[in-house]
Amino acid sequence: MVSFLLLFLINQGEFSISPLYFDIKAPAGARRKVIINVVNETYTERIKILVQRADVIENYEGVYKPVELGKGAPSCANWLKFKDSIIELGPQSGKEIEVFVEIPTGIKGGRYGALTFTTQPTKEEMKYKTKIPVYFEVTIQPEIKPRISIEDIKIVEDIKKIPRFMFYNLKDAIAVLVSVKNEGDIHAKIKGNLILRDKRGRKIKEIPLGAGRGVVLPNTTVEIASIIKRLEPGEYTVDAIVRYGTLNPAKASANFTITKKKIEKKEMLLGGTILLSVKPEFVEMPTPPGAFRIKTILLENEEDSEIRVKAEIKELINDLEGELYSPDTFGYQYSAINFIQLEEKEFVLKPKERKTIKLKFNIPKEENSGGRYASLILNASKEGSPLPITYQIPIFINFIGKAKEEIKVEKIEVTGKAPVNFYIYLENLGDIHLKPKGTISINQRLITGAGEQVIKIGEYELKELKGYLLPKGKVKMFAEGPSRLKSGRYFIKVIINYGKDKELIFEKEFNL
Repeated sequence: MVSFLLLFLINQGEFSISPLYFDIKAPAGARRKVIINVVNETYTERIKILVQRADVIENYEGVYKPVELGKGAPSCANWLKFKDSIIELGPQSGKEIEVFVEIPTGIKGGRYGALTFTTQPTKEEMKYKTKIPVYFEVTIQPEIKPRISIEDIKIVEDIKKIPRFMFYNLKDAIAVLVSVKNEGDIHAKIKGNLILRDKRGRKIKEIPLGAGRGVVLPNTTVEIASIIKRLEPGEYTVDAIVRYGTLNPAKASANFTITKKKIEKKEMLLGGTILLSVKPEFVEMPTPPGAFRIKTILLENEEDSEIRVKAEIKELINDLEGELYSPDTFGYQYSAINFIQLEEKEFVLKPKERKTIKLKFNIPKEENSGGRYASLILNASKEGSPLPITYQIPIFINFIGKAKEEIKVEKIEVTGKAPVNFYIYLENLGDIHLKPKGTISINQRLITGAGEQVIKIGEYELKELKGYLLPKGKVKMFAEGPSRLKSGRYFIKVIINYGKDKELIFEKEFNL
């Protein structure tokens, strides 16, 4: 769960709420409890707050807004149960609000809602009301898959015409805006990349696309952006790739020309959707050294037209969130691409046809420890779809009985005060993939007349990785700390659990 905290300064005082987002996964019929912390930050004034349910919409910039019940995304607002609709807080006091999320039976997909906290000044005070929403994203298990498509790519020369960038002082820069639509029944967590190519198709650079939480609600279109330095006059192609946790990322491509006076978009190619079933979606194979193995992948064309498929084996690595992807580069030390042969690399599937493709594994005898990694890439296209749709199937080869499990903390970043956010950077020093989990405990040391005193602030869980930490790979794990910390001297203790009952302890002092 990713959470953010906003502080509101209002006439009758300052109050804070944490967290502002809950990401809940549970089966239909389940009941879950969460805690919302509300704190009156003033030293002299008492405040009264009204708590109400609301629905949620998401605007084009990816920002949530509370709306009246019945006017938002598929709603869970009426599932949110709490005791008191009025909260009164004295100066420098706080309260934990218990909220129960009661999910009905017979439900699937995603549901969304909010609780709004609104100040209630008296008529005599003549003060403005301030409303703070806390958002709930509920995923019903078993999860269904989102469906993401790219609708448009825009190249904008005058960045100040874009509202979110109008106050940025950006010179010699252009914006690439990509419109992304969620056509599914559940929210999608997206992560994008832009690849710039020259007129010959050669790659110039690859940059991240978009920022923030990257969540798109069902039946919602958002616009994600990247700012790049203005290119020299010439003809270019920009490829937009948006990953959202499925085998096939959304893709689109646009050709544009830059002159000294203007930027002109010439043509755009959209990937669309292709109904191709791929099973399994993940291949994991224990093996001894020197073994020969065959694995099969079952494809089914669910379209009413032919699908042309091109298959290849590529390398597999992880990004900082632990998400697995296939880079354009080669030379990964723990690659398995030289061990795998494809029986067929190009074929056509007739409407409703099923086909099995074989992966042949020839494992060298000298390879005998840890894991080796690759991915099967399937590029599928059909008539009327100008861009192929790419499916990625990760392949893990695990050598039986021998592996080096070792991890280290590279660094810790501490940002903010309300709340305090912790970023733990880990590196896998072993030769096998890992899925680390962990906690952070925080203590404050105070110097008093009686000597040094240690005060325990709390213990917080690290957010789970999306995928895996591969050998020699690095990840950034996140934990949201307390809703507010005062300036002072603190000590944190990080405990990372990984592999087969292994534990790493790392301690650090920091000052706020």
